[in-house]
Amino acid sequence: HYSNALWTNSNPHTGATDSQGRTERKTAAFGQPTSVVILEMTRNSVTHSVSLPISPAQSLLSIFMGGSMSTNGSLSDWRQLSGYGYQPHCNRQGFNIVGQTAYGGVNGQNNARIGIYFNEQIDCSSPDSGRVVGGSSLS
Repeated sequence: HYSNALWTNSNPHTGATDSQGRTERKTAAFGQPTSVVILEMTRNSVTHSVSLPISPAQSLLSIFMGGSMSTNGSLSDWRQLSGYGYQPHCNRQGFNIVGQTAYGGVNGQNNARIGIYFNEQIDCSSPDSGRVVGGSSLS
């Protein structure tokens, strides 16, 4: 959830382990500067990822404590990562996206710690697909 303190504190965290043996973790690396963030998701035993270059290098902690930050990850990688329909326009991507109108598959996900929004119109006024991590509601 977007407002969860785990995004903005430096405390390590080990959460639940899911049925496939994956465990939610936040390690000391969260506070180390990096020049690229790689978001990976696995569906049906296939892992897809998108690389998000960061310049200048920053830690995830400083990114999540800061304001909105646009990214320029590959659209084709984002589209594979989404795992379901996408639309050709909007393509608003970044960290700490706040106040994005959202419908359809991203309905209610107006805020995102990491994400991208797609739209069939040539603007971002009514996106209804995308991929959101750390969203306003479910994520």
